[in-house]
Amino acid sequence: WQLALLIIVSIGAGLLGSIKPQWIPEVFREPIEQTGQFVTPLVLIASLFVHSQLNIVSYQVLFALATLHYIVAWLQTRSLEYEAAIRVLGHATLLLVSWGVFSDHIVTFGGYAFVLASLQQVYSLLRVKQTTLRRRVEQWWICCLFGLQLGAVLFWQSDAHSSLLTVFALLLIGLTGLTAALRLRDARYGYVGLASLVFVTLITTRQVLDPVWSYAAIAILFMCMAWVMHMLYYRLRTR
Repeated sequence: WQLALLIIVSIGAGLLGSIKPQWIPEVFREPIEQTGQFVTPLVLIASLFVHSQLNIVSYQVLFALATLHYIVAWLQTRSLEYEAAIRVLGHATLLLVSWGVFSDHIVTFGGYAFVLASLQQVYSLLRVKQTTLRRRVEQWWICCLFGLQLGAVLFWQSDAHSSLLTVFALLLIGLTGLTAALRLRDARYGYVGLASLVFVTLITTRQVLDPVWSYAAIAILFMCMAWVMHMLYYRLRTR
């Protein structure tokens, strides 16, 4: 907590330096700000090695302070690095808060994590075309957030309505992939959307069939249907 106090001092100095720069002598302002830049990541890394001595509230406070620190730094520099730190730490802070609230309701936590990752996707899609550097950064974000969205789906697989929730999640992932393909003019993101729609079809078909078929049998059925349609199209075209 002594190190966390240094983060608080750095935050206060940064805010005061932005609002009333004449109140802090230059000789003190820069060392305090630089100390915060080194201390903040060290505090977060150190906290991971003493998890037995910290509870969930302690992690919430530490990550919230770190997020606030980088927000202050970003307001002064508008740096992409600080913005990335804000998004990572802010995301982690909100996940920690939600885990503290919904730890007994894993399905609800998974839904919250999915929505949070989806909101990050929306932000990336809105910001993706500003500059070439921004485009590259947001491409990495979009790819990583696809992974977080898929990871969130695992939290509700034990629920009675897991198939419905999974279909909804895959539809949203597919829509995000197709939107990214249009925004970035990159077909690879379209493949994500198409793959999601294929899995949606498999899941919904399995729910409709009675008795229930295995996913492998349904996949073979669709492959056979696709082969038949292709042969019919080829014969009609060659007439």
